Amino acid sequence: MREFLNAMANEPKIISVHSGKGGVGKTTIVANLGAELAARGAFTVLIDSDFFTRGLTFLLSKDKLESKVGYIDLVQELCAEHEQSKAGNTANVPGDVERFHKVASKLFLVPPTCRREGFTGEYKEYSLDSDPVSKHLSDMAFVSADAFRKCFHGLQYVLIDCRSGTDQAAIAPAFVADEYWVVTEEDNTSIRATNFLLESIQYRVLSVPGRENDPQFGGFIVNMIVSARPQFLVKSLERIFGGPCLAVAPLSRRAREAFIHDRLVSKSRPHDPVSREIRALANGIPEGFTESAADRLARLDRIDRLRRLSLGAVAAFTPVIAGSLIFVREFSEWLSLPGRTISMIVVLLGAAAGVGLAALYLRR
Repeated sequence: MREFLNAMANEPKIISVHSGKGGVGKTTIVANLGAELAARGAFTVLIDSDFFTRGLTFLLSKDKLESKVGYIDLVQELCAEHEQSKAGNTANVPGDVERFHKVASKLFLVPPTCRREGFTGEYKEYSLDSDPVSKHLSDMAFVSADAFRKCFHGLQYVLIDCRSGTDQAAIAPAFVADEYWVVTEEDNTSIRATNFLLESIQYRVLSVPGRENDPQFGGFIVNMIVSARPQFLVKSLERIFGGPCLAVAPLSRRAREAFIHDRLVSKSRPHDPVSREIRALANGIPEGFTESAADRLARLDRIDRLRRLSLGAVAAFTPVIAGSLIFVREFSEWLSLPGRTISMIVVLLGAAAGVGLAALYLRR
């Protein structure tokens, strides 16, 4: 309770996570990042703003959903408060954290709606073309991040898992966020879709008076990458997207297995490369991303190459040294050469062979 009261003094940081197309692993990143932040002691809430797929809700709530409010309810409350403020009246949106679904001790979930059953009925009720939902989503552009922040008293981080695409439902959460991220893959389709998404968000932000500097583009994440040396790709994407690369998560079989079994890879596989990138994101949110993903990859690549070189040298030198000792003992008198000279010759030849083998291994 004391930790919760101390957290109330801090305003939560709101980050919306978008993607130009589906299937890039956005929901998995949001879920793992939220769990990592909560494990570090930060009160964190995850918002599932996807009315249709609601993958984050299915992943974290399992068969039991205990939430008294959904994302659409927050949207309606905020828009009602905005209308009353324009009329000169005052209204306060409840900020009780007990209204949210509790996933872990410091991790909470806000589903798209507060009911899990009746999926078909909810789909009809909350159709994006129906009123008042379409009106509320349009009005979200006029709701400030400060007003949205009132819903999350006592929390330190708010991560919004947005709907994929460039429609109003997908872009609306960016207007109430401090910054927005995008998740992409390395294929051309994902890159073009992401670039179009960023242009759509920036166009809609600029089209609203007084919102030119709010929100900010925080950066992008390249997920499920298969390139052996992704540094050059990351540098190119930074120029294309006009922002920093926050993380580069490789295509991981273990991460995929964890997702299939409804487990978080950051918890079940802490040494997996995907978990490493999740930790890098968690480090960068409160402290700032002082090291770009490209620089971090280059540093890790140098460490990995040095490790491989050391292992290759040890593997090459061990039999050579053993053979040289046997050679010196058996043939030094027959060659009429000092044993020390023969040992040095054999060791030098073994060193050359070890360096050659290590170089061949590093090129793999």
